[in-house]
Amino acid sequence: MIDDSKEMSSKMDRPVQRFGEIPGAPIGTTWKNRRECFDAGMHRQTEAGISGTETDGAFSIVVSGQYMDDKDNGDKILYTGSGGYKLGDRTREQDRDQQWTDFGNQALRKSSETGKPVRVIRGYELDSEFAPWEGFRYDGLYTCTRVTLFSVSTHM
Repeated sequence: MIDDSKEMSSKMDRPVQRFGEIPGAPIGTTWKNRRECFDAGMHRQTEAGISGTETDGAFSIVVSGQYMDDKDNGDKILYTGSGGYKLGDRTREQDRDQQWTDFGNQALRKSSETGKPVRVIRGYELDSEFAPWEGFRYDGLYTCTRVTLFSVSTHM
């Protein structure tokens, strides 16, 4: 049975990506894992930290400490973007420059141009006083105000 209160896509009968709030998931809603967050329609990626498109912008981001340069000051987040390290590398160290060709970086750049709201989900692995103790938590709508690519530098 399909819940008529949810907007559905024609592919695979799942909620479509959208900007703003998700009905039934107010600020403070938590999920045990990324899959539950995906199933709720909050973040339409099970691994990537940015959900969106280069033409529409970023619908949501997961701030979970995947990059050591991420900074979370509560109402202001420095989010590293995506790319620049080997998939599966849990050291969280950049090994190459990030690229604008990465879909997530393109989505964030578009969001900085349009000013559309981006849902922020914080994960328990984030080294921040604002992170949940466990799982993932929806913490509201933010605006992407500026984007730049992170470059790897070597010190001699």
